[in-house]
Parts: sequence; C-alpha cells; structure tokens
Amino acid sequence: MSFNATILKLALGLGSSALISLPALAQSAAAGNQRATAVAPKIGIVNIEEAIVSNNEGKKEIEALEKRFTPKRDEINRLSSELENLKKDLTAQAGKLSDAEKASRAQVIASKEKALQRNFDDAQTELQQAKQEIGKRIYKKLAVVMDKFGREHGYAILLDASAQQSPVLWASPDSVVTKALVDAYNAENRVAEVNKSPTTPAPRTTAPATRKKP
Repeated sequence: MSFNATILKLALGLGSSALISLPALAQSAAAGNQRATAVAPKIGIVNIEEAIVSNNEGKKEIEALEKRFTPKRDEINRLSSELENLKKDLTAQAGKLSDAEKASRAQVIASKEKALQRNFDDAQTELQQAKQEIGKRIYKKLAVVMDKFGREHGYAILLDASAQQSPVLWASPDSVVTKALVDAYNAENRVAEVNKSPTTPAPRTTAPATRKKP
C-alpha cells in the first residue's frame, strides 16, 4: 500500500470515528441535561403580607378594624386641630398678653400636647397589636393552605418575599404564586368577598406635631 493510500485510509477512519462519536457525545450531553432538569426543585415566591390582607377574610378583618378605630382617629384629629388653634391664638395675641397670661396659655398647650401624644401612642400600640392578631390568626390557616397548595402543584420550596431578611432579590413573574395562593385560601375558607374600593386607606391616625421650644 502506498504512503498516500495509507494516509487516506487513516483520514477516512478518523472521519468516520468522529461522525460516530459526535452524535454520541451530543446524546450523552442531552441525557445529562434532561436528568438535571428532572431533579431541579420547583420554587415558588409568595408575598405573605399581601396574601394575608388581600384574601377575603383579611379584607373583612381590616374593614372591621378600620370601623373600630374610626372614633379614636377622629378624636385624635379633633384634639390636634384644637391644639393648633391654641398655638395660633397665642402667637397672634402674644404682643397683647401679659407674661403671666402667656405663661398660663403655654402651660395649657404643653399639657394638651402631652395628652395628645399619649392618646396617639396608645392608639398606635393598640392598632399594631390588633393587626398582629389578625395576621397570626389568618397565617395559621394560610400555612395549612400553603402546605396543600405546594404539594398539589409540585413545589419543593415556597419563599416569602415580604420578609425583612428575604433572600429573594429577583424572581420571574411565573414563579410568583401569591394570587394563586389567595384564590386557594378563599376557596378553602369560603369567606364572602368584601365589596369595597381597594383604594380605601387603612386605619391610621395623624402623629401630633412636636412643639418647637421658644
């Protein structure tokens, strides 16, 4: 066999080996990818705080809480307006009043400021405690729904995006299941939907302004 024929035979042999090995490698890589995909855990993202207040029961609880705190909010706003009027009168009439009268009025203002601040702090504390009680009560039932939801939909992990130390920095919209979880909660607990505008503000009070020292 000539040298050129030997080289040609070797070249043909290497070429056929390459044609056989490349598809084999491709199939092996594809199988590896399929195995990796099969074992990849399914992760869902949930905003727990949103789920608690946006389900039908949560909305109903928040509406009741708002009605409960409306009188206290109105009273604090009334006292705040009264205090502001006293301050304005003192400023406007300061040149006409004696030192004793100014001191007396200033003392009344200071006393009302303390009372207003105390009422405001008490209302805020009571409001936060009421919100926490609502959250704990609903979350206890939400946890049961989450367990069932996760198992039925094949989730390995559900992460809370509303947690202060949440590890979630970014998530695909397809992985966010808050709305689906809320729907599951409503179906499980069968609480009628509250017919109320979603733009209605949550119950709150206005913090009293801090009086500047003369």
